[in-house]
Amino acid sequence: MLFYNFIAALAGLLIIVVHTKILDLLEIKLPYSLQEAYIFFQLFFTLFSVFIEIVNRISNTNVGYFFLFTFLIKILVFGLKYEAILFSKEIPELSGRISLLIPMLLYIVFEAYYAVKLIVLSDNQEQPDLSE
Repeated sequence: MLFYNFIAALAGLLIIVVHTKILDLLEIKLPYSLQEAYIFFQLFFTLFSVFIEIVNRISNTNVGYFFLFTFLIKILVFGLKYEAILFSKEIPELSGRISLLIPMLLYIVFEAYYAVKLIVLSDNQEQPDLSE
């Protein structure tokens, strides 16, 4: 579990550096802190990985459902945190909307990969050896 969190943090750090450099080159100013968005999603991924490990140990057949549940919770918390930007009367620039979407999609991929990895591992452990 710690390995995947480390890889996610490293990838997030690399992508935020590239993301920030591109925004600086294009001279785009965002109405929010891009670093806070990446930190938000990294913290949520860390919480997700801890909780999904617990769920996997209790009942490994419910990992997929738990993934969907945590995805819904993350979207709700994200909406509350960035409510002023998401629901403002002024439509934010496309670069601002895409810049908020990039870390979300990145960490959704990390979470999905982690959940699938747990499901595949638990399926492989439960399969009886029928070759005999």
